[in-house]
Amino acid sequence: MPALTRWSPLSRYPLTESLSKFMPTAGNAGKKPVFVSESLCDDILQRLSPYLLRNRPLDILDLWPGPGLFSSKINDLLKPRRHVLVEPDLKKFKDFLEPLAQSRSCYELVSTKIQTEKDWGPALLSKHFPEQGPSCTDNSGPLPRNDTLLVLASPPPPTSTKDHFTVSRWFMTLMEACLQQRQLNTYGSVRLLVSVGAKDAKTILPSLIHERQRPAILTEQAARHAFLVAATDDSASGDWAFQKQYDILRDGAARVAQRASEAGVVTPVEREFSLSTLELAPDGSLVGKIPAPYQPRIKTAQHEKYIAAFQAFDNARPESPDYDKLRRARNRAFTRLNQENRQAYARKLVVDKYAQLDELNKSISRLAADQTTKLTDFDPVIKEIEAVEESIAEWMSEHHFDTSRAVPYLVDDRLASLHSGSFDDAVLLWDRRPFEPLLIGSEEIYPRETSKCLLYFEADPNAYAARKLQQLTPEQRYIAYDALEAYTLSLTGLQIHTIKNVTDCLFPALTTNEIIKAIPSLAQYASKRPKADFDSLPRTVHHNPEYKIPPLPSSLKTQDPVYCYQENLDYNLSSVRSRVLPISTLWDLFAKYATDCDPKQHSIVQLTRYFGGTVTTARGGIWLSDE
Repeated sequence: MPALTRWSPLSRYPLTESLSKFMPTAGNAGKKPVFVSESLCDDILQRLSPYLLRNRPLDILDLWPGPGLFSSKINDLLKPRRHVLVEPDLKKFKDFLEPLAQSRSCYELVSTKIQTEKDWGPALLSKHFPEQGPSCTDNSGPLPRNDTLLVLASPPPPTSTKDHFTVSRWFMTLMEACLQQRQLNTYGSVRLLVSVGAKDAKTILPSLIHERQRPAILTEQAARHAFLVAATDDSASGDWAFQKQYDILRDGAARVAQRASEAGVVTPVEREFSLSTLELAPDGSLVGKIPAPYQPRIKTAQHEKYIAAFQAFDNARPESPDYDKLRRARNRAFTRLNQENRQAYARKLVVDKYAQLDELNKSISRLAADQTTKLTDFDPVIKEIEAVEESIAEWMSEHHFDTSRAVPYLVDDRLASLHSGSFDDAVLLWDRRPFEPLLIGSEEIYPRETSKCLLYFEADPNAYAARKLQQLTPEQRYIAYDALEAYTLSLTGLQIHTIKNVTDCLFPALTTNEIIKAIPSLAQYASKRPKADFDSLPRTVHHNPEYKIPPLPSSLKTQDPVYCYQENLDYNLSSVRSRVLPISTLWDLFAKYATDCDPKQHSIVQLTRYFGGTVTTARGGIWLSDE
């Protein structure tokens, strides 16, 4: 009996028999995994039904439907007015799609190129969806929405390594068009249900703050809901979980479970997945010359190799010729495991110091708002801050780069997840997910041994970015968009901006105090010191009325001054990286730049250079022609 390969058909999934006849030789079409399990499709639609069963009548634009199994399932659920199947590779999938299109009058099968932006613009809507028009627009919020159109998409991967137009970039163009009400969003923002690979899902919905780049920020600025509905095991966890501090990972997963429970979300047993239940790395804390307390962390493939080395030695007989070799391999594995644990412990100690520093800076804000505080009352806090800063500098000088290089990532992850003290206000959409993704079985997609995720997006009609844009003139909106573009293009390289770097690029003539007075939401990220004439200055605090300010920990009725501007303090933004800023604060910066900027002096090319961003020749040519 021949060995099973990723292309072998499986009797339990009859669709694989038909697909196996052409997909292994189908070029790019064969690289894209498709759903072959009806029960998986049913579970996905059960999970999504509260988001989809909302509006009648409904049209469905189905891009790259492939064999059409998921398309037929969603048609059964939603019973759309029109369901247009657009498949560029119709020659390969016509045996599946033509019978499907003939099964109901609502279907229309189209084979056309849909690679560039112009291929899915208003012309496509007017040609295939005559009912789509201004009457479909809901203008109840700053960002118009169109609940009468649902877009399904399963875009293929790039045709070659030289093709830079990845699925995440395709998705990014939709996010740009969403806020600007272009292309498919001409009559309001539409809902999206998109099939992507693990790498693209990680780009659109990153789980680590240092991976938050342009596609993620463009998604955040418009999203009301953006989450993974389902994912293969590697897509849902992967090595990224090892890169987070375990307590952040555990507590975040617990909050997700709580949200799901409160919403009454029920997950079939075979679809359950929780980061908090992943296996932990083996304990190597008590071996080696320098023991350290065991640090919980997610087990990776490397740990499996260590365990295999331990077991191989334990099972070996002393008289075996390989006994000494296995013992050396066991000892090397113990040494590496112990070193990894010591590094994790050392990082925990310094990350705790950064958290202590953050709390001390918050205490300065609270002291400064107290009517009874005198200038001398700050001395003990300032001395403690200086001592902590000195101990951090000493730690950095004593530890090897292999240990210290991960510290900024851990510090920023913690700050981005808990900048308000709650995961519900986390910067990343991943940390705010309503539930864990449903687990996709390894045999439920074809070809196997691939990754697949299903992502749902729905725009927020009251999106903060849309509200800020509404306050600007048309000319200022273009400048704000340019600032967003220049900043996000700089995130793809090795640039690691501090907040001070960003404000210096946008507002070179303003002091940090003046900037925070205009944008009080920056105050929580600044280090603070009382002004020399503190005793004669008022204790008033200023905040943006568009923000909900958390209360003081000691009083639920008093707003926490940590999140406000105080004129009796001096601020410094040079020690915190800009990647931790929430999308609302970023848009505060871009909107202020647009209102302060002289349009005649504005240049997106120059601004991008200030940020250190890189652009393609095509994009640069468009900019220069516009200027």
